[in-house]
Amino acid sequence: AQRPSLRCLAQHHEDCRIIPATFDSFGRLGPTITDFLFGPNNAYKSFERHINNLPPPAQQAIVNTTEKHRIHSLLPRANKDWKIKHGEAAWYTPSYKAKTPSMWAKQYLSINMINAIGRHIEHGIGKSLYQTKNAS
Repeated sequence: AQRPSLRCLAQHHEDCRIIPATFDSFGRLGPTITDFLFGPNNAYKSFERHINNLPPPAQQAIVNTTEKHRIHSLLPRANKDWKIKHGEAAWYTPSYKAKTPSMWAKQYLSINMINAIGRHIEHGIGKSLYQTKNAS
């Protein structure tokens, strides 16, 4: 399968889904992306959403991720498919670092989260130092 292009996403193509991903202040994944990656998360089903004031693409993204036949449990499914095709002993990566697709995905999610938090802190410090320098 071919990866969706940005044009595909911008035109709201039927083969593309925009998934709202949120993170809390401790870096934990929000309920929608958790459901998509790891499986059903019942906590968000009772969460009341007010979507009337959101732009149409955002409204559609929320509808797509809360519908009964939504895509979910991507990583457990990837693990199962990997083990069926390659056996229990095969590693997902050429090194010893990730035995399954979910291990690889968790590692890269963590790396990207650490990088994003680091850039955020660096930007905040830089902005703070700039304001301090200009104030004197």
